[in-house]
Amino acid sequence: MKNILLFVFATLVLSANSCKKPDKNPKGDFKIIFKAFYDSNPLVVFTDYQTADGDNLQVHVLNYFLSNIELIKENDEVVRLKDIDFVDFNGCTDLTKANAGVTLTFPGIAAGNYKAIRFGIGVEPVQNAKEPGDFSTDPYLGDPGNYWTAWNSYIFSRTEGRIDTLPGAAGGDVSYLYHTGVDGMYQARSFTKTFTLETNAATELQFHLNVKNVFYKTGSEINIAASNVSHSGAVGTPLYNLAKSVIINIADALTLQ
Repeated sequence: MKNILLFVFATLVLSANSCKKPDKNPKGDFKIIFKAFYDSNPLVVFTDYQTADGDNLQVHVLNYFLSNIELIKENDEVVRLKDIDFVDFNGCTDLTKANAGVTLTFPGIAAGNYKAIRFGIGVEPVQNAKEPGDFSTDPYLGDPGNYWTAWNSYIFSRTEGRIDTLPGAAGGDVSYLYHTGVDGMYQARSFTKTFTLETNAATELQFHLNVKNVFYKTGSEINIAASNVSHSGAVGTPLYNLAKSVIINIADALTLQ
């Protein structure tokens, strides 16, 4: 009798499970991986990379805000991943860490077929009109170190390091520092790629940032030794134009793999 009751119970459970409706809103995890390079070499901070001019270039600090991060479905539906995030390559202190890159993870995103991803480099104007005190729980917007009071703006990106224009000799070292900010420097970008966001495993997209193109892309070169510092400056001034060139070059140096 006991065995008969167990059999009947198991049959009912299986029957109930078989009648369950499929999830109408399946979700999965999504990741964006950012990797920095100098030309084809993974970027390790505080490491020399030889430029076309024979100089030795080092990157010591490289980070930027990412705003309005969205995926576009095949049917043009927009899926918002996050309002703001932060990409920081300062932890790429050896080859293993450089190869791993920086991963941003977004759990519980609608599964399905997608055709594009878009975001902005910097802090979009609505958020940038606020101050760290308005974001007490946000680790990035709430950090006063990411805000420049003189601009009334967040620091959109930091690019700092050193260039040695006389390798092997004295007197060639030049430190550089480029901090960008203010609304006019915000860079929105969109990238086309067909992919399916799965429910049973994290779906990934990978971006490469070629630092060589931040400084030496033909037509948008930055002469580091001659113009080595910019904290933005007033709109239209040489310092403003220099900083804006840097953040434009950062955005343009990103490629979706």
